[in-house]
Amino acid sequence: MTELALKHLHPCWTLTSFDEVEEEEIGTFERSLLTCSMPHNLYVRSVVKVLNPYLWCCYQLKKAEYMNRYGSVREITLYHATSESNVDSIIKNNFDWRRSWRIRFGQGVSFSPSPSYANKYCNPSSGIYRAMMAVKVLVDTSSLGGSSTILPPKGIDTTVGNRRQVYVKYCDNEFYPEHVIYYTI
Repeated sequence: MTELALKHLHPCWTLTSFDEVEEEEIGTFERSLLTCSMPHNLYVRSVVKVLNPYLWCCYQLKKAEYMNRYGSVREITLYHATSESNVDSIIKNNFDWRRSWRIRFGQGVSFSPSPSYANKYCNPSSGIYRAMMAVKVLVDTSSLGGSSTILPPKGIDTTVGNRRQVYVKYCDNEFYPEHVIYYTI
């Protein structure tokens, strides 16, 4: 597996070990692209790129599975706001759908195309030091989800809600936490 992961590393990465997980500071241009949609009342402290070869490889395998199964796949960037204290676990192990507690649109991991929306529905007990995860998410077919949706209907991989302000994913490795925007409310 290590050899496979190193073979499929992101072309810009210089990691030499499969077990390395790093946060890498990014340049001013990339930072401004990531933070331009952040709400102006939030103070962005830093932005880092996540380098996790294991999660990246698992994500690439899931992407290949989608291509094989559906013939195509959309890869979109969505956001998930969380407590800064959760970042280490997420960048090492990815999001865990079993820890979801807001399940209005399905019992999986929720993401939003809007950082503002993601921050608004972040757990209030997360405190003032938060992290906005910019996440690559695989989506083929979606349908409306509800609080009783444990899994999406057959042939559907994603549920959505609130006029597509929420995307819910149910399986591991359908998402990759690509960037972390550390901010204060």
